[in-house]
Amino acid sequence: MNTSLRNLIVGTIIIALLGVLLGGLLSPAQPGNKSTAALEGKPAPTFDLSMINGGRINLEQFKGKPVVLNFFASWCVPCKDEAPMFSSAAIEYSQKGVIFLGIAYNDKEDKAREFANQFDLGFPILMDDSSDQGRTSVKYALFGVPETFFIDKNGVVQKHYPKPIERAELEAGLKLIGVE
Repeated sequence: MNTSLRNLIVGTIIIALLGVLLGGLLSPAQPGNKSTAALEGKPAPTFDLSMINGGRINLEQFKGKPVVLNFFASWCVPCKDEAPMFSSAAIEYSQKGVIFLGIAYNDKEDKAREFANQFDLGFPILMDDSSDQGRTSVKYALFGVPETFFIDKNGVVQKHYPKPIERAELEAGLKLIGVE
């Protein structure tokens, strides 16, 4: 076999494997998968992360309040689709004491800031960095983005959606954490 044909075959195999890997990483976990419910009914893993506009947030500071925690990325198309809903819901439900937090996963801070500005996300956006002794995405067993966690006022994860969510799912999750 000549060298150019061998290089072509090897290159094709590498590209195919990368395509399969990328497809697996970008597709959300399916409901019912053991990893999707691993945290439901358990205390939410704590974190202390930097905000894109300066300062830090620790999940513990919101004990006593319901929290909606959304992992997203500026490069994620489904994240862009659900962002307007989170923007309007945060305005509506913040009056009822709900805390909305966004965590930018595998993203650059300037891109996360641009995303937050584009979709007028008026809630804190945090960077998933390693400053809290372990990546937050690992603590939450993140499979991909977007993923949303509903945490009740006692700090317990009541619902985890490992996929883009619709308004009805947002409202169902809010009910589970005591918000009408």
